[in-house]
Amino acid sequence: MAVEWTITIEGRNEFGDTCHKEVRIAKTWERLFDGDIGLSIDDGKKIMAALQCAVVSHEAETCSLFRRVCPDCHVFRSVKDYTTRRVRTVFGTVKVRNPRWMLCQDCYPGMVVAFAPLQEICPDRATPELMVLTARLGSMMPYRQAATALAEFLPIEPTETHAAVRKRTIKVGERLDDQVVQETWRARSRRRGPAVQPRRSRQRSDRRCHRACLSCPQLAQTDHKPNRLASALGNED
Repeated sequence: MAVEWTITIEGRNEFGDTCHKEVRIAKTWERLFDGDIGLSIDDGKKIMAALQCAVVSHEAETCSLFRRVCPDCHVFRSVKDYTTRRVRTVFGTVKVRNPRWMLCQDCYPGMVVAFAPLQEICPDRATPELMVLTARLGSMMPYRQAATALAEFLPIEPTETHAAVRKRTIKVGERLDDQVVQETWRARSRRRGPAVQPRRSRQRSDRRCHRACLSCPQLAQTDHKPNRLASALGNED
């Protein structure tokens, strides 16, 4: 071994919990003499996969612990169970602990409901960055080539096939379509002024007003022509 690199990452959350991770990269003399200087793509994959595992695990535990506290009474919720969940990221898939908390019985009596915090922040089992990146590549090239490009430069598992690329591309496209529709409706509602009464409705209202005016004692002596009626209403004001 000619050179050994040690990369250390440390994290601390608001609750005081700490995380420590070390990654070692060793390089032999043969690699140096062959001109392999610096970090290679494989070295970068190894480093980023290890660091991402530590970061995602620590952040998932922090989010779950924060959601365990009831926002109303500030008491820890009861534990339903502990499972595991695979979260797919740009720098690899991370297997994290996925707890489920029960609703507070003091604040919600009679409601036996459990929820998983990771299901709320990661409903697609993949980060939004990976979803957008996959959809972007899937829209510019065939799905198989997009899956090959992802596995070539990123620490992606072989399970990221062309079927996964196709599924994410379609899902992101549907969300963009829904977003465009909502923005269009908001823009139309802002530009829309006071509601204009239809012509047929205005005619009916005029007829009703005409009949009401005819039944008024002050207008009993006036002619029922529109000009006489308008002048009579003006004199009354």
